[in-house]
Amino acid sequence: MFRHMPDFNHDIVPAGGNHNALGRVYLFTNENIADYVKKFDMQGKRVLSVAAGGDHAFECLLNGASFVDTFDVNYSQKPIQELKTHMIKSLPYEDFMDFFFNDWSFFDKKILEPIWHDFSPELQLYLDWYYSIGPSAPMRMFVYGASDSHTGSVSYINSKAAYEQLAHKLPPQIKFTHLNAHDISSKIDTQYDFILLSNIFDYLDLPRADASETLACCYDKFLKPLSDKNLSSHGGHILFDYMWDTSFVSLEKWNSFAKKFNRKKKDYGHKMHMLDIESPFTSDIRNSVLYMTQNQKVR
Repeated sequence: MFRHMPDFNHDIVPAGGNHNALGRVYLFTNENIADYVKKFDMQGKRVLSVAAGGDHAFECLLNGASFVDTFDVNYSQKPIQELKTHMIKSLPYEDFMDFFFNDWSFFDKKILEPIWHDFSPELQLYLDWYYSIGPSAPMRMFVYGASDSHTGSVSYINSKAAYEQLAHKLPPQIKFTHLNAHDISSKIDTQYDFILLSNIFDYLDLPRADASETLACCYDKFLKPLSDKNLSSHGGHILFDYMWDTSFVSLEKWNSFAKKFNRKKKDYGHKMHMLDIESPFTSDIRNSVLYMTQNQKVR
């Protein structure tokens, strides 16, 4: 149970950053997650993902992952993930869409009544508190709500068939661990084939004066220890930064770093990559995902 209820008198809380443990949440992703997850072979794979609104985990399960564990520094992401899991598994697509995307029925408690008894006491408490404040309370609950998401970037929102497929693939609950990304390797013992970190890279405590120095420091202080402890010895991927606007300058600096790093991949045991994807919001800007793969021959 919560020892106290969330306090909204604080700054916006980015999922995964080094911020308050209880804060406003991401309801849906604003990444083009459907585009980049399907570019990896996740069939039968084990995945660790930032929780955020649960969409990263859901998309991985839709693409064949055997199981997904999640984590987040913002504990409020846990009840949101549980709420969406119960709704997808037990309610029709139309009810889900009305609950989150219809202005007239947004967060309507009546939609939840048929499955309320399935909720954990923690989730019931979390929801009751917001409903007790008044009709406008749920809107204050989110940093990014449904209107900030792009339905084409999340498979199960964009397609009723995908929603129903996900309902069959979802476990009764997804394991959630409350922690800061820096603490993954010290607090989680499981090894995974994929680790998805969204844009946590932007909030890591790293020097920011020079892009190459930042990336090198990220590898030494964060990615390598994470790989050594939590990446499967049979090879694996860490998707460590989602970039919404890949400018020419950032590309040049990234390519310079990656070229130097990949020349020594046999020494490092890893290789750096950039995956170019479409922006879910506009065709004028490209998105990219930075990721690191494990060199199986070295390990």
